[in-house]
Amino acid sequence: MELDAIADKYNYEQKRTGVKIILVSVDSALPSSGKVVKFVRSKGWIYEVYLDPKGDLQKAMNVMDTPATYIIDGKGFVVWNHNSYVEGDENKLFEELDKIAVIK
Repeated sequence: MELDAIADKYNYEQKRTGVKIILVSVDSALPSSGKVVKFVRSKGWIYEVYLDPKGDLQKAMNVMDTPATYIIDGKGFVVWNHNSYVEGDENKLFEELDKIAVIK
């Protein structure tokens, strides 16, 4: 639900701010990147997609609940994060992105 809600605004926000959304699948039950990418494309999402089959990123970021959303600034620092999803959370995400984005 979160990715659908973000997708509604993503094209506009990407053009306006230059932000990039990257998906990292931490679901080890999905055996191949082909299935993940196929799912993402079937939803019409244009996000970059990566896999974390061994859970390395999940452990490094201490992700206990999904979805987990992180904003990483241009210097590589986590400046905001949020776990789980409730309708409307995407608005807070875009507010936080505005704080670090270079508005075009």
